[in-house]
Parts: sequence; C-alpha cells; structure tokens
Amino acid sequence: MKSSTSTPNQGTDSVKKLESLLQAEAKKKNSRRILLGVQSRDKSKLDFRQCAGSDTSISTKDPFFIASQTKLMTSTVIFQLVDEGKMSLDDCMAQYLPAEMIDKIHVYKGKDYSSEIKIHELLHQTSGIPDYFLQKDKTTGACVLDSFHANEDHEWTRMDYLNRAKQITPVFEPSAKGGKRSLYSDTNWQLLGEIIERVTEKSIAENFQERIFQPLGLSADTYVFDINKLAKDRTPPMNFFYKEKELDNVGKIMSSFQPDGAVVSTMDDMLVFLRAYFDGKLFDNKKHQQHEENQTQWNTVFVPPLQYGYGLMRFKLPKWMTLYCFDIPPIYGHSGANASFSFYSPDKEVFMVGTFNQIDQESRPFEFMLKVLGCV
Repeated sequence: MKSSTSTPNQGTDSVKKLESLLQAEAKKKNSRRILLGVQSRDKSKLDFRQCAGSDTSISTKDPFFIASQTKLMTSTVIFQLVDEGKMSLDDCMAQYLPAEMIDKIHVYKGKDYSSEIKIHELLHQTSGIPDYFLQKDKTTGACVLDSFHANEDHEWTRMDYLNRAKQITPVFEPSAKGGKRSLYSDTNWQLLGEIIERVTEKSIAENFQERIFQPLGLSADTYVFDINKLAKDRTPPMNFFYKEKELDNVGKIMSSFQPDGAVVSTMDDMLVFLRAYFDGKLFDNKKHQQHEENQTQWNTVFVPPLQYGYGLMRFKLPKWMTLYCFDIPPIYGHSGANASFSFYSPDKEVFMVGTFNQIDQESRPFEFMLKVLGCV
C-alpha cells in the first residue's frame, strides 16, 4: 500500500485524520487506486491531496476518468447557452433535433411523447426516456454496463445509443407526478450533447475546451477522451477495475460517452472546476437556481439519500438513517460509475474530489465523504 501527499499544512489535526481515514479505506477489498482531494473554501485552512492503495505506481497528479461528473460540464454549457439567449430550458428538444433522431424514443401506453419533451426534463431526469446504459434492451437482454464487466470494447455512436433506448419500454410519461418522478438516464445527456453541438456547430470537446477548460486555466490533462485523437501532450487516464479485473480494453466505449461520461481530469483541475461551478464563474447561478426552485428541484433517483436536480446530485441522509436520528447537512455535486466523485458541502465550506477506480463500487464514495466531513 502506498500513500503520496501534497499538503501544504501537514501539521493540522484535519490532515492527520484524513490520512488515517484514507489508510483505513485502502485496507478494504479492491482498493488499488484511491485518490482524495479535500479543500476548504479558504485554502489556507485545508488543502489536502493524497492517494493510497495496493498500486504503488499512482500519484496525486494522475488523470482519471471522471465518468458521470461530465454531466456537470454538459449542464454548464446548457446554462451558458440559455444565458446567451440561444435557447430556453422550456424549449422542446424537437426544436433542435431532427424528427428521425428522436421519433419513438419515448412511447408510453401507446402515446409518443418524443416531440413534447423539454430541455429542463432532460436536465432534471424527469423525461422518462429509458437509460441506454443500465436498462436491458428487449432484443439481447443485456445492457451497456455488461460490456464493462466483460472488458469488451465496442464502437458505439450516439444513434446506436438512441436506438437502443428506443428498444426499452418507458416506465412513466414525461414530468410524471407533477415532475416529482425521475429516472436517471444517460440517454438524456446524449440528447443534450446533440443539442449543444447543433446549436453551437461545434463538438462537445470544442465546447468544453472553449467554455470551461481554457477559461479556468485547466491543465492539458483535462480533456474529453477520444481513443482515436489522444494528443501526445496528454497523459492517458489510469484504468479502472471491475472487482479484481483491470478494464484495459474499454477505450472505444469510453470515447462514445462524450456528453455523459468521457471527460478525463485530475484532482487539482476538478477542485478548480468545482469551485467555479458553485461560485457562479461559469454561468448565472442565481437565474438557474430560481428556475430549479420553480420546477420541483430534488427528486430521488437511486436509494432515498440520493436526489437529482438539473445536472446536480444532492446527497442527504434522512434522520431515520443516522445512528442517533440527528440532521446531517446535504452535499452537492456528482459521482461516476467508477466510484469517482466531486462534491461541495456548503455547511462545512469544503470541496471533495477523488475516485476509487472501481466500477462495481459506485455507491462507495457517499459513506466515505461523510467520514471525510467528520475529519474537517
């Protein structure tokens, strides 16, 4: 087990507690490549980076797949386009996408809702459009996640994913129960990516580079992964694992997740991005918070503590799930299928980023982050 750290204020109690926590976490099963970055709003109080695990080759500077944290960046571009007057969250996706692309992508009880679905329903996961990634299609009985488990690479296009979603029966109509019902669907984000590309006439990679990476001064190790266009000045991301198996043959499929999971980054860069996202440096926070409040902001998407609202996850344990039924303030951000995470605690004024690099442990970061907050 190795631990590497870059912590300016190493004498603090918080740092010692975080180091102990990380070392304990690294002793658990399938803990090879763990990265953790914790930063207080006032960096002079706490600015912690450390890695741990059985892989002794990793460092705190290594790039990794941020997976579905990419959705924070896609939603950022959508909000920017709204701020620029190029679209409205209340627009139907049919205003931007050709009929042949979205036809029959949402047929519920005999009615095709495809042309009625609004952009805010895609962002809020209330569209009801099936998820191409986790849901099994009628033809094969398999889902895209199965390809990862088998370490089998495939060349997928966006239309492949949309056609796959069309083979899955939706379980509710758009904005069901007054917008209080959500289904976490990566298909929503493929559609948002297509909208971005058509409105801007630029690729997702170009949009992220020009609108996020470059303005924030992020390093060359933050980029949209494309196995066919990997630049020489960019460090390849570390592989992640499924249980004991290293997934070293998934480059093509990772490349296909452009708007919903293809970004590679580092802890340093993700801390910069997370701050900018919550500080309103990338889009008009006040405007979009007001829209969210008007549209039923937080819907449960997985187990009860995890909710979703406009490209953002909210994690808050109900009192009945805590040991002594006390209130734990919520944290906001996004996680990824490889157990990567980037979250902000307004209560503690602390930013947390990192990854476990395990595709079979996607819920692992949440309990861990609560422990992290207990250290600061």
